Amino acid sequence: MSEMKSWNCPHCGGTIVPDANGKPLTKCPFCDSLLELDTRSTEQKAYEAFKGKYKAESEFNDAERRARQEFERQQVQQAEKREQSRRVKGRLIGCLTPVLIIIILIAVAAVFAKVMDAKLADPSSYIDVSFEGLDGSGHIVYTYHDDAPFDSRDIKTHCYEDGRLNNGESVKIEFSPVDDNAMIKSVTKAYTVSGLKGVETDFENFSADVMADIERKSKDNLKDAQGMTDERYKALKRQCLYLRYDPDTNTNTVWDVYKVHIDSHGTDYGDRYVSVWYDNLVVKPNGDLVYNKTGEGGHLMFFKYADGFNGYDSFDDFLSIVKNNKIANPQYAQHDFDNE
Repeated sequence: MSEMKSWNCPHCGGTIVPDANGKPLTKCPFCDSLLELDTRSTEQKAYEAFKGKYKAESEFNDAERRARQEFERQQVQQAEKREQSRRVKGRLIGCLTPVLIIIILIAVAAVFAKVMDAKLADPSSYIDVSFEGLDGSGHIVYTYHDDAPFDSRDIKTHCYEDGRLNNGESVKIEFSPVDDNAMIKSVTKAYTVSGLKGVETDFENFSADVMADIERKSKDNLKDAQGMTDERYKALKRQCLYLRYDPDTNTNTVWDVYKVHIDSHGTDYGDRYVSVWYDNLVVKPNGDLVYNKTGEGGHLMFFKYADGFNGYDSFDDFLSIVKNNKIANPQYAQHDFDNE
């Protein structure tokens, strides 16, 4: 064993030497402090230092190798993930490309349609819509503007409810071009029905002009229907207008009654009565007459046969037949012309 040298106490600084047998002291002879003595030789210390350094270097190298391996493994994993992501994106783009193309084409078509639609004429902007006729059976009237960029023959109009309209209801009218290539758009607009009249319930709206208009229509019908001679036609004498109104159905019937003296083939048949009737007669604000008709000029009525001639013996006979044609809650109005 190598000779042990002295050293200093780490507590008091006293010089400490081994005892006579060469054993190191475990207690300082000066301050009684316990000592942890390193009795290794210089060679031992050098060897252990080298051994510790080698071990540390070996452990460091192992740790560095493992770290490098882990880094390389992570790099490989990341590369594989990037490649997989690239393949997925490639497939996704391949799948989405047709869809994107379709979407783009649809968007372009929509923009083109809007541009073209803006250039098309809106027919409803050039057509005024009004309503005529009776409340409950009204119809639509179209008035075209003078500056309309199309003719009335270029436009189709349609409304399912036309002909049976009521005041206050909302109706949809379809406007569409006759020619699909025309620069006219198809539109549907809603309108509120108004201005339809109810039938007359009395003679308060029958002015002298209206009375004369009805008389002219009635006489023309009687002459045409019966083949009257001009002489007999001139001999027609108006008796009265008779009106019956049915409030349950909002309908009326107006009879225009005439008396004519019948003298035929040497036989004098006396006075007979003939009439023209009008269903659902209305007098418009401008004085025009509106009524249902089954032929020009209204409904022609001949009285039943009497002694071989059409007609009743008296006007009272006629009224009795009319009044016996029962309806619920009738309202009657009569205008006589005997004294006019």
